Amino acid sequence: MLAEPMMAGIHVADPETLSLQATFPRFVEIERRYGSLTRGMIAARRAAHANGRDARTTTFMTLRGGLQELVGALAHAIRAEIRLGTRVTRLAATPAGGYRLLLDDSVMLEADAVVLATPAYVSADLLRHTAPELATKLDAIRYVSTATVSLGYNADEFEHPLDGFGFVVPRHEQARLLACTWTSTKFPQRAAPGTVLLRAFVGGPRREGLVALDDDALVGLVREELRGLPLAPQQPAV
Repeated sequence: MLAEPMMAGIHVADPETLSLQATFPRFVEIERRYGSLTRGMIAARRAAHANGRDARTTTFMTLRGGLQELVGALAHAIRAEIRLGTRVTRLAATPAGGYRLLLDDSVMLEADAVVLATPAYVSADLLRHTAPELATKLDAIRYVSTATVSLGYNADEFEHPLDGFGFVVPRHEQARLLACTWTSTKFPQRAAPGTVLLRAFVGGPRREGLVALDDDALVGLVREELRGLPLAPQQPAV
C-alpha cells in the first residue's frame, strides 16, 4: 500500500515489474532491520530528533538556473567539436577494433570508442548489426509514456500550507493523475515570490492513452482532478 504509489508515481512504471532492491534499496534494508516500513520510519524519525537533526531535511536538490547550467558547463569543459541536431544512422565495428558512424548528413566518422546515451530502443537499432544479442536485450526493455502539466497559482489563494513535496496516487483510487509535485516548495527558485507552481503527471502504465490528448485537454483534465482535492484553488493563474 505504501510502496506501490511511490514506485508507480516516482518511476512512472508498473510496480509489479520493478525491482525494489534497484529502485528503493533503503526500503529493503528498513524492512529487514525493523520488520516493517512503518516501524522503521518511526524509528528513523525518533533517532533524528534525538540527535538534534530535522527529520524533514530534503534530499531534493537542483541548480538554481536549472540543469541546463550543468549541460552548458560540461559542453564548455569538453572543448571538443559538438554536433547538434545530427543523427547517427548506422554504427559498425571496424577490423581495427574501432567504430565507424554514418551521420544523417552523409558524413562518416571513425572512433576508437562510442558511448551511447540514448533510449534503449534507439541503442538497439544502432547495435542491430554490430551486437545483435545486446540489441535483442535492449528491445525487451518496455517504455511507457507520461505527460507533465505545470500550473501556476497565486500563493494567497491556497488554504493548504503546502508543507511537503507533493503526493502520489495509489492505483486503487482510479484517479487520472499519477502524482503531483509542489515544485515551488521543492525548489523555491522555480517560482516568483508570492506564487505557487504545481507539476502534475498523467499517463504511465495505468492510462498511457491520456498522453495522446492535446495540450488543452490535458490541462483541463489536470484542473478537474485537482478540483476534486482540498488543495488547489478552482482556477490557476497560469
